[in-house]
Amino acid sequence: MKALGRNNRAVVIIVRGRGQLPLDMLRYDCCSPHPDTLAVDFAAAVSGERETNRGPHEVKLLCWSPGGPTPARWSSFLWACEVVD
Repeated sequence: MKALGRNNRAVVIIVRGRGQLPLDMLRYDCCSPHPDTLAVDFAAAVSGERETNRGPHEVKLLCWSPGGPTPARWSSFLWACEVVD
């Protein structure tokens, strides 16, 4: 896991899960949607809507937290968190 350090560079993460995206985690990990994330996919994850044939939600986020993302806390909401950058 990378920390942001003093340059305040965001870490790119991908979160995967079913049901509603845990919005509290966006606040807790200082996350915002990545520019590559389509608004319709983000809205589907937030609302918990998903066609059954599309599988779990996958959302690309920017994490601005100085300590980096907290995968253990994401997993407590049954969402996986992977650092990709």
